[in-house]
Amino acid sequence: MAYIGREPQTGNYQICDAISVVDGQAAYTMQVSSTNVIPESVNHMIVSLNGVIQKPGSSYTIASSTITFSSNLATGDSIDFIYLLGNVLDLGTPSDSTVTTAKLSGNLVTPGTLDINGQELILDADADTSITADTDDQIDIKVAGADDFQITANTLTALSGSTIKADTIAETTSANGVAVDGLTIKDGKLNTNDSVVTANITDANVTTAKITDANVTTAKIADDAITLAKMASGTDGNLISYDTSGNPVAVATGSSGQILTSAGAGAVPSFQDAAGGGILLATYHTVDTASRAYSGTSSYSKASNTLDITLTPASTSSKIHLLYVGQLNSTVAGRQPKFSFFRDSTNLADPTMVQDIDSSVTTGLPTSVQFLDTPNTTSSITYSCQIQGNAGESVTLKYSRFHIWEYAS
Repeated sequence: MAYIGREPQTGNYQICDAISVVDGQAAYTMQVSSTNVIPESVNHMIVSLNGVIQKPGSSYTIASSTITFSSNLATGDSIDFIYLLGNVLDLGTPSDSTVTTAKLSGNLVTPGTLDINGQELILDADADTSITADTDDQIDIKVAGADDFQITANTLTALSGSTIKADTIAETTSANGVAVDGLTIKDGKLNTNDSVVTANITDANVTTAKITDANVTTAKIADDAITLAKMASGTDGNLISYDTSGNPVAVATGSSGQILTSAGAGAVPSFQDAAGGGILLATYHTVDTASRAYSGTSSYSKASNTLDITLTPASTSSKIHLLYVGQLNSTVAGRQPKFSFFRDSTNLADPTMVQDIDSSVTTGLPTSVQFLDTPNTTSSITYSCQIQGNAGESVTLKYSRFHIWEYAS
């Protein structure tokens, strides 16, 4: 309904602020909470002066927010109260604090559009959980005083320290699966063709404990997928044997159908010694064509280090096969010089060979000596060929060849 002039107030009951009487003054300004107020009409108010209710229109009149009494007031007069009634004929606007929860029933119906214009909507009693939209096209959710989540177009973001939990993430809009940080999950499994690539699999994430016999089968290993470079360090006793640095070097005892690896430089370790003692792991040899003289003495000695071979066994169970081939002669007939192999300072076979030599044989006698050693170490060791002669005797080795083979036990 349209109004000519000021629209009437409806049901807004108010008590004006106290007014101090000024001697000889009839007109006073009406205020509520220090703000000027305008009554609906002179008949929409109750005025008490010196304990007597005044008659509207004759005892007082109003003009805008000014009330004027019919005669000047004097010192000692008291304006007890001025009560503004508003438009008492209409329900109008409820007075402040008059509509309580108890007065509401049924569902609370809101207008078709409720615009809070970016103001914070507080949800709990201590005012630390709320929803705001103070940034255009963005909703901020605060819980317990901390900004936890943000919602923008098509995106829900969990801020630092917050977590999104779900018992089930269902695929509802397509058959492409659900993408989580670039990883596609489809029908309860990973979409391996698109998401699981070598760059995403690090040494720290894929461990032996996570690879079980039931999960990794031959059918799941593609051709050319497993190379020597992809075999991590391990310990001896697995399907693959390892050297002291943890690198795969040979196949340990296994059964038919197990994987065979290289023994080094691409050579497949399929050779065994004549007695079937094990797989050949490494070979060493040295040649000395010079004539080496040994003086008669009560202890073993070597004329030079030319026939020394230093190696590091691949395992504590490795077998070391030693073979010397050369010529041996003595300056004294009928003597019995002794030949032995040494591992560092340990005499391995005393006496390995005892030989009667005719002093007239100047070209020397062909000599062959061999020994099978188990050093029981993975530390570096040195093997040498040494001679022990007799007093007054000179023994000579020449055209010497020293061979060593290492076998897996």
